[in-house]
Parts: sequence; structure tokens; C-alpha cells
Amino acid sequence: MKKYFVLIPVLMLLISCYPFKIQYYSWNPSKAPKLINAPIEVITELDKLPANSYSLGVVDISANVWQYPRPTLNSTIEAAKARARMKGGDAIYIMEYQEPDSVNESYRLKAAVMSLKDVSAWPRLILSEEDTRIYFESNMTNLNQIEGIWNVSEEGEWKNTYTGKVTSTNFANAYRIAIMRDSSELKYDYVAIILESSYKGWNPGFIKAKIRKTAYDSVYDILWYKKDFSEKKENFVINENGLIENRAKEIFNFFEVNNITIFIKAFPPLKKSTPVAEKDRQGNMGTGFLVTKEGLVLTSYHIVINNKKIEVVFPQKNITKEAIIKIQDPQNDIVLLEIKNINFSELFNEPIPYSIADISLAKTGQEIFTLGFPLGDAMGTRPRLSTGKIDSLFGLRDDPRHFQISNPLQPGNSGGPLFNNKGELVGIVVSGLDAKYLYENYGIIPQNVNFAIKISFVKNLLDLLPESQIIMGRKNLLSGLSLEKQVEKIMPFILRINSY
Repeated sequence: MKKYFVLIPVLMLLISCYPFKIQYYSWNPSKAPKLINAPIEVITELDKLPANSYSLGVVDISANVWQYPRPTLNSTIEAAKARARMKGGDAIYIMEYQEPDSVNESYRLKAAVMSLKDVSAWPRLILSEEDTRIYFESNMTNLNQIEGIWNVSEEGEWKNTYTGKVTSTNFANAYRIAIMRDSSELKYDYVAIILESSYKGWNPGFIKAKIRKTAYDSVYDILWYKKDFSEKKENFVINENGLIENRAKEIFNFFEVNNITIFIKAFPPLKKSTPVAEKDRQGNMGTGFLVTKEGLVLTSYHIVINNKKIEVVFPQKNITKEAIIKIQDPQNDIVLLEIKNINFSELFNEPIPYSIADISLAKTGQEIFTLGFPLGDAMGTRPRLSTGKIDSLFGLRDDPRHFQISNPLQPGNSGGPLFNNKGELVGIVVSGLDAKYLYENYGIIPQNVNFAIKISFVKNLLDLLPESQIIMGRKNLLSGLSLEKQVEKIMPFILRINSY
């Protein structure tokens, strides 16, 4: 009997010396072990993984059931840190955590051992955005279409391959980059330089991509550096709208990602080859319309270009508020403004009544109408109705982005919404033809030839917003009403845009 009393303390001592069951699954070669007191960063699923991180492997830790005293959460994390030091890691990323309960008497922690790449010697060109703008302005006549300042947005679906958790992400401005000719020793045609970044580790001046031209005008070979600084070779195509869209599916660290990357050019303005109305393009007044109760307004880009102050006027309330540019698409002459300090319930008694039309149902000869502010103050302060039909599903030189419409329009109508007879948005009024240009070059004077950008191209811009699903799924409150009733309900949401 005495033997048993001797063995029990010894057994308890052995259990307490080995409190954890540890399994390690290596994915990448381990690095040299770190000192026992080396700091190890703890990253949870709520945190962003550092851009320069990659996985060395996964450690799975559970506490022995009969250990006394029972391990704490801190001691369990410290055990994971110790394993990270043994493998040369710099951080642990906690993927799963389970507390003791009535069924499981032990802690469980599954964590990835992460290594942070040393990017202290990463190639860089230290240029401010002002420096790049000066460069582009001084070389305007010699710029390739890919050169300029671009806003890079990312939208994706992330699946944690361990937990099965799916998360949607939308970074409207993940990066702001300047693409310019390579004047360094990288020996590429162009390089992309970080101006701003939403990702930790990607600092201003870092080279984000190296770019070569191909035999095709709008196709480029790109060596793109991903969030973790690893390389990815691909082709980028500038589409007919001047946008770069790239779709990719990849697996890195512990995520399966379906990602869409969209590049929208911010500077310099894209050149237009169409003879649009010069008076309209030089003006600083136009029409806009509300698309969200949070104060987002769609209008024409040329109304606000190069102007420092933007005002949005609510004519029925005689209220003026300041606005700023949220997203711009110069190629399609569209801009999304954000009104400062708006309280929807103070301005409106009813919700926004119009919805987005299915553009595939648009037909030549379809009846349409718009509301706007033609000729500005000369016509008064209230929106004017203009009715007409779709004359063609294509614009000048068969441009697929535009409708040709018969609505009588004047400078000031630009940026106004175009509706079908159901009160659905089918486009945004862009401009009419410049009569002087056509008379001098072709000897003709156009009669009532006007254009609108199709709403499908506006959707590309709206898709960058977190509120895009609300906008796209908005219920139409105008269907079945007479034109008079539709106009009455729409009128409060038609806004005058002034810029200075």
C-alpha cells in the first residue's frame, strides 16, 4: 500500500512536467531557431495578416486532461510561442481556439507559425503624388495609356480552409499607385509605385509591379507582387472603358480566395475623341441624382474636373451642401460624389423611388425621359422634364457604351438620370454633339443628337461600394404610375451640381 502512495506523487509530477500535447505540421522549411526570450507576435482571425507574412507550418496544442493545476489560456499561448521560436517564426496566427467545457476538459489551440519577410531592402522609388503629377503633366503628349495614377480596388471572398468560415471583403481603395516609365535599373518598360496602401508593410515608394508592353496596344505582361510580397506573373488588359479588371483564384496561408482587382485611372484625365459639346464640357454646372440615403450622388465627371469646391443643391428645399469626390471614372465621364453632413429624414419624406434597369431589355424606339437643369439659371432653379426615345443602342462611331437619344438637351443636363417608362434607370445623360465642330469638319449641323452612358457601365462603378447590393436590389416604386406621377416622385431627388 505504501508503494502506491509513493507512486501517485511521482505520477502527478510527471504529468505536470508534460502539460501539453503538441503536434506540428510543416508546410515550408523551418528557419534557424530563435532565442528562448525572442518576442513572438500574436495575430487573431480579427486581425489582418501582415502583408509580408508566410506560413512555416501549423501547431496544434491541447492540454492534458489530468494536469494539475490546469493550464491557463496564457500558458497555452506561450506553448505555441515556444514552438514558433523552435521553428524560427516571428508570429503565431490563431486559427482555432476552444475553452474547457463540460465535454472537453482541456484547452485547444490551433495556430500557424508565421514568418515575416525582411522587406528593408525592397526596391523603391521615393516619389510623392505631387511629383508624379508633375511628371505626367510635363509628358502629357508622350504618355502610354497605362501611365498615370490608378486607384486599385479589391473585392473577394475568403474561405478559411480550417474553420470553413467564409468572409466577403471589399477594399474600395486597397492601393493608389503611379505607373510610369522605368528609369531605374529594373529594365522593364514601366513600374508601379505605391502612393498609398491599406495593407501593412506596403509603404509609399515600394515597387508594386514591373510591366512590359506586348505586341498588342492594350495588353501588358505584369510581374505583380502580392500582399505577402510573393511574385505573380499575369497579363493585364485595358478594356474599352479604360479599366483594368483582373480575376483570380488562389490559395495562400490558410485561405482560399476568389478575388477581383479593378484599376480605375485617377490621373491624367483620359482623352475623349468624340466631338462632345464644348460649352457643356467647359461649364461648372450640371445635374446629379441621389443613389443612397447616405448621400451618394451620381453625375458627370466633366462637371467637377479640376475644381476644388463642389456644391449640391436641393432645389425643392432651397438647401445647399458641400460634397467631395468618392469614386471617379473619367473614361466614361462618371463620378460618384459624397455629400457632407446629410440627414436623409430631414430632407425627404419618402425613400428613393427608382431602381436599376436590366439593360438587356432596352430597345431602339423605347420611350425615355430625363430631368435636369438645362441652361442653368437662365431656365430657373427647378428641374425640367425632357422626353424622347432611344434612337440607337450605340453611340458615336458605334460606341457600345452609349445610347443615342432624341431628348432635347442643353448644357446643364449633363449628369442627369435617364429613365424608361417604368421609372427604371437606364443611363446617365452625357452630352450632345458639338455643332461647331461638326460644321467645320463635316459641313453639317446636327439636330437633336444626344447621348447617355448606359447604366451597365455605371454599375461597374457602383460595384465598388459596400452599399452596392442595396442599390442594385432597390425596389422600384414607380412602375405602373403615369409619367406625371413618376416625375412628381422623382423630382425631389434630382440635384443641381455646382463646382468652382
